[in-house]
Amino acid sequence: MRFTTTEELLQSFDGFLLDAYGVLVDSDRTLPGASAFIEELKRRAKPFRIISNDASTTPEAKCKKWLDRGLEIPAEALITPWSVLSSGLGPVDVEGKKCLLIGTPLSREMLRRAGGIVAEAADPVDFLLLADELTPDLMNVCNDAVGRLVRAFEEGLAPRLVLLNPDLVYPTSHGYGLTVGAIALMIEAALERILGREIRFSKVGKPEPGLFELGLKELAIERSRVVMIGDQWDTDISGASRVGMTSVLTTTGLGRPDASRSEQLLLDGF
Repeated sequence: MRFTTTEELLQSFDGFLLDAYGVLVDSDRTLPGASAFIEELKRRAKPFRIISNDASTTPEAKCKKWLDRGLEIPAEALITPWSVLSSGLGPVDVEGKKCLLIGTPLSREMLRRAGGIVAEAADPVDFLLLADELTPDLMNVCNDAVGRLVRAFEEGLAPRLVLLNPDLVYPTSHGYGLTVGAIALMIEAALERILGREIRFSKVGKPEPGLFELGLKELAIERSRVVMIGDQWDTDISGASRVGMTSVLTTTGLGRPDASRSEQLLLDGF
């Protein structure tokens, strides 16, 4: 493993893909040096995209929240799992489909933008979409979703399960929080217990290739000249490797050095 610096990265690469949580922000604040790094990318005319598994909100609302914390990122620079679904790079097409959504009110807005329809209580369900754990009355919503899915499968229907954010945990200023990826494991276990067979979620966010490929497409730079900076081996670093990109693990957030990975670049914060 080799340590690197922001200056080395700025000199070595023409484009940047950046994770958000654990790299630029945590749940409560902008991380030290993140705002200055973004401003330096702008000053040097280095194109960048933020590729985030967060499917809880709209780009406009998220970037407004970051701006209030001193991090200025244009909404068009933020790519989320909703962006992947809308682009056609995801595993499913929700256009015109009835979707049982576990997520926030702004997740509903993003489903509408992607062309999907929120399933009402009496509707047959084409998809269960897991977007975010901050859905109101989460456990009752999950209980209802499991019940509706079981009835659908027992009637011979085949609703698809889609996980927009595969993260299991996220960093907070006080420790860690569970994400909707952990809820997906719970629902999979419940369905297997009730139905006696495995039913698995299709995944949209990192480490699946959609976010990376969409980011590269928007940057329009040869991928060998683009670097991914993230704080999680299983999502950021693994995903970048799968699409043939150079990646850097930052020790902020969930980043944990692994000396056995001799090829890996390590960034000790901005």
